[in-house]
Amino acid sequence: MTDRSAAQFAGHTVVYRGVRYTIDANDDVPDLLPDGTGMLLAHNRRGDLMALAVLVQDGRITRAATLRGPWADVTTEEPGT
Repeated sequence: MTDRSAAQFAGHTVVYRGVRYTIDANDDVPDLLPDGTGMLLAHNRRGDLMALAVLVQDGRITRAATLRGPWADVTTEEPGT
């Protein structure tokens, strides 16, 4: 993985276990770890801000987990799609 910047995912939508989360455009989010894992802030459909643990492979978020939910495969939509 070459780009470890978490900011590259700002505005992307992650569909995790049937729920849509929009990645927050927060400059305080740390970079992803070298293995492609990290934490991102995201808003659910009610606008609540929460943390998503993510796994990035080939420049895309491929798996995610929440505080209360297990790791699961996800789909990712870029802004404007």
